[in-house]
Amino acid sequence: MKKFAALFVPFLAILLVAAFCAIPMTAADAVIFVADGGNGDGSSADAPMGSAAEHEIWSTEAYKSNALNLAIAKLVENGVGGTIVVSGPVSVKWGWQKESDAKNVSDFRFSPDNIAAGITIKFTSVYNGVDYRSTNNAAIIFERTAAHAVCVDMRVDSEWENITLRINNTPDRSLTVTNTVFACNNHKTVFGEGIVSESFLDGKAIEPLPENSKNFFLLSGGARYANQTGDTNLVVKSGIWANVSGGPTAFTSTSYGKLTGNTYLEFGGTAVTLTGINGGTYNTGGSINGNCETLISGGTIYGTINAGGSGGFENNPEATAKLTITGGDFTNVDSINDYGVGMSFDPPKYTMLDMSSLTVEAAQPIHALISYLDEILTPAGFTPATTAAPETTAAPETTTAAPETTAAPETTAPAADAETTAPAADAEPKPAESSNTGLIIGIAAAAIVVIVVVAAILLKKKA
Repeated sequence: MKKFAALFVPFLAILLVAAFCAIPMTAADAVIFVADGGNGDGSSADAPMGSAAEHEIWSTEAYKSNALNLAIAKLVENGVGGTIVVSGPVSVKWGWQKESDAKNVSDFRFSPDNIAAGITIKFTSVYNGVDYRSTNNAAIIFERTAAHAVCVDMRVDSEWENITLRINNTPDRSLTVTNTVFACNNHKTVFGEGIVSESFLDGKAIEPLPENSKNFFLLSGGARYANQTGDTNLVVKSGIWANVSGGPTAFTSTSYGKLTGNTYLEFGGTAVTLTGINGGTYNTGGSINGNCETLISGGTIYGTINAGGSGGFENNPEATAKLTITGGDFTNVDSINDYGVGMSFDPPKYTMLDMSSLTVEAAQPIHALISYLDEILTPAGFTPATTAAPETTAAPETTTAAPETTAAPETTAPAADAETTAPAADAEPKPAESSNTGLIIGIAAAAIVVIVVVAAILLKKKA
C-alpha cells in the first residue's frame, strides 16, 4: 500500500497542477499598459507599451503602429479581449486615409482590419486603485492639424471608464461638427463613469458650450458615413459630446449613412450633449431600415431631441421610434419631436414617448417641450401645466438652438472623403463563450481521490 501511495499521490498532484494551469485566460486577466515613449511589454505602468517607430511618419498604414492598436493586437492573441490601461499621454496623430482626403477627415481605426471582431476591449486610466490621470497626466490625445482631421472609427466592441479624451486642434484646422466624429460603427460601445472630455485650440482650453460644440466629438452609434447592416448599441453615462445619435452620422447627401438594422441609445448619468439627441441618424441624408429606441435616464441635454433622428426611414413602412424618459436635465432643451426637420426619407409610422415613471411634477415641464409624437404615456394623475409651459420655453432654451441645429449643412464638405466600400463585415457573430464546468468537476473529483488515498495511508499506519 505504501509503495502504491508513494507513486499514486505525486501523480495525482501533478494532475491537479496541470488542471489548474489549463483554466483558460479571461478578459479580466489580460491587461496591457500603454503610454507615449514606452518601450516595454505593457505588463506594468513601469514598462508600458509605446507606439512603434512607423507611427512617427505619416502613411496610410501608420495608425496600425499606434500603441493602442498594438495593445489591441496583443490582447486579441488570447481570444477573449482584455483591458488597456492608458497610464500616460497617448497621442493619436492620423488615420488610414491618404493625405489629400485626411485634410477633411482622417479616421483612426481602433482594431485595424477587424482583428478584434467578437471580443470586447476596455479602456481606462484607473487600475488597482491608481489614477494615472493624476499621477502621470494620462489621456488619449487626438492631434488634429490642417493636414489631418483625426476622427474615431471603432472596429471593436468597447467599454470606456475613468479616462480622458483630449482633442488638440491647431489654429489652421478647419472645424465642422461632422469632421469631429466618434463613430462606433455598430459595435456595442459603453461609456461608463468618469469620461473626461477636453478640447484645446492652439493650446487654449475650449469651454463646453453649445456654440463651441464643433470642438467636441459628435458621438454616433453607427458609422460616420458608410452604409452598413446590423444593429447599434450605444450607452453613454458620462463625457461631453457635441451630439449623440443612435444611428449613423451621415451627410446631407442621401448616398451615405444608410443603416439596415435597429438602433438602441441609452443616455444618462453625468453625460452632456451640447446640441441634442437623435434616436436615428444625425444628419438629414442618412436613413434607417429598422426601428429606433432611445432611453434618457439622466444627463444634461441642450438643443433638440428627435425620437426618429433627422434623416428618416427607408424601405420600412412599419418603422417605429420609441423614446423613454426616466430622468435628466431638460432645462436647455428646445423641443422634443417625432423626427427632425428637413429629413430626406420617410417618417416613422409610429412614434411614442413614455415618461410614465416620472413624477407629475417632473413630467409637466418635459411635456411642455413636446412638438408632436403619436402617443405620449404620462404618470398617473398627470394634467398638462397651463402656467408652467411658457416658463420651460423661455429665453435660456432659445439662446442655444441656432448654433446646434445649423451645424448639419457643414457636412457637405467632408463628403469627398467617403469610402466606396462600407465596412459591413464588422457585424460578425461572436464566438460562443467557453465553459469551465467540466474542468471544475474534474478538479473536485481529483481532490477527493487524493483525500481518500491519504486517509487510507494514515489508517494503514495506525493499523
